[in-house]
Amino acid sequence: MKVSELQNIINHLPSDSDPDIVMGEEWLPERLVNTKLDGELLFLEFDNAPEENQGDDEGRGFVEHEISMIREKLEQVLYDPSDTQTKADALLAIFLMGHELSSSEVIEVLEMAESEVAEQEVIESEISELEISTLEANEPETPELGTSALETKKLNDTPPTI
Repeated sequence: MKVSELQNIINHLPSDSDPDIVMGEEWLPERLVNTKLDGELLFLEFDNAPEENQGDDEGRGFVEHEISMIREKLEQVLYDPSDTQTKADALLAIFLMGHELSSSEVIEVLEMAESEVAEQEVIESEISELEISTLEANEPETPELGTSALETKKLNDTPPTI
């Protein structure tokens, strides 16, 4: 893309808009931090580019929305009604994951866990609805007593036999 095309896109943004320039996936945006003009090329430097000596490791930690997600997960663990040992295990798992994995891998795991929980809730809801409808459909029919009011009167008027 030519700079003139990018300028045209920027010029058509709403006047009250001042978005960050990013690239990458929506769940892991990489913000523009620097530019360098080299002849006919404009190089853009983003905050997730690994350094030459880092290999495949990420060049940054967590961004704001990722920190918010992690905070939310920690609060879920703290407010969960489970016992202290279970909570400690969950907090330790999150801590170790943050230490041993890259930030993008941590976020990927947390998002995967979140979607699995949401999926499980939908499945449980559907099963519950299915069980209710099955119970309603299979409700046993109770035969009505075939005794009319006249027959009842006759039974009551009949003297007991010994």
